[in-house]
Amino acid sequence: MTEKLYYVNNVGCDATTYGLVRISDGDFPKFKSFIENLNKNSTYGCMPTIHLYEIDESKIREYTPNSDDYVCDDDILYLDGKVYTLVNKYDWLFKLKQVI
Repeated sequence: MTEKLYYVNNVGCDATTYGLVRISDGDFPKFKSFIENLNKNSTYGCMPTIHLYEIDESKIREYTPNSDDYVCDDDILYLDGKVYTLVNKYDWLFKLKQVI
């Protein structure tokens, strides 16, 4: 069964938490239902909601904290015991199609 990579935004009133998750095609409907139900429970403006975007593996790279790259804290993402960052995110981030 194939897995897809998703960029997750947990959006609240004054902050957003970002993450990555790989979800198999078979597990996606259950995961989608879970997120949609959580979002329904968000009954006023400041309660967090979760948004999911499918992204290509080429949009992330493994991050080494000792590298000379400047990486904003929002761009540090954890997945499967590794640390990643987004690659050229402003070239593609605002063009993403929201899945949930």
